Amino acid sequence: MAAQVRKLPKSPIPGVIKRNTVLLTVVQALFAGAFQSVMVIAALGIFFFTHSATLGGLASAVAIGGRVLVAYGAGRLMDRLGRKTVLYGGIAVSCAAILLMAYALYWSSVWLFWAGIFAFGSGAGVMNLLRVPVTDMYPASRRGEGMGYLLTGSVVGTFMAPLLSVFAPYLDFMSLGSYVVMLLVSVPVMLLGALFVKLVSPDTREILSNLREYYPKENFGISIAGSAYGGVSMQEALVTRSLIGAFITSAFS
Repeated sequence: MAAQVRKLPKSPIPGVIKRNTVLLTVVQALFAGAFQSVMVIAALGIFFFTHSATLGGLASAVAIGGRVLVAYGAGRLMDRLGRKTVLYGGIAVSCAAILLMAYALYWSSVWLFWAGIFAFGSGAGVMNLLRVPVTDMYPASRRGEGMGYLLTGSVVGTFMAPLLSVFAPYLDFMSLGSYVVMLLVSVPVMLLGALFVKLVSPDTREILSNLREYYPKENFGISIAGSAYGGVSMQEALVTRSLIGAFITSAFS
């Protein structure tokens, strides 16, 4: 009979990691709510300008194009500057893009509106990297657990999106139109997310560098030294079979 492998008991999740996970899950929920709301207005806004359902559907593709261009660079910056610094940048870009979209709607500028959609997608590309600070705080054998918490926040945020439209009738006195109002309501939601990012302490990059201290009972196997700042280059990623599979799956989804 094959010898049974003795499993070490799991380390309990430390309090600081529980706290940071909850904070980042709230950020994910707020971002998901704002993102869903803005993307709906993006499609409706393009349809308003062009009366074309096809171009209305193109709005999400333009936003995702912005995400593609910034995601890799933003990930590299997270390794150099820290997770929180880059997330602040993503929130700032997203808020500026929302304001640009609102301005374009108010002044009926379709080209500015397209630019705003693209810029918002770039900010969203950064915010999608919320998975990085969460998985920083869990050993490889438990990263699915951390991702589960984060994606729960994403689902909650999706259900929150329709609630943002509730505020539109109460702001009619501004004579801005319901689309503009719904965009503007998304800005404080994003800024609230920045507050929760600020409360995350320490930066999860530091936790990753000292992960053994947080999970003394876990068997890490190979050394994780330097993993906070390492990784593979884009050239290496493009010839790694498992990463290519992930790219293709993500593209189809």
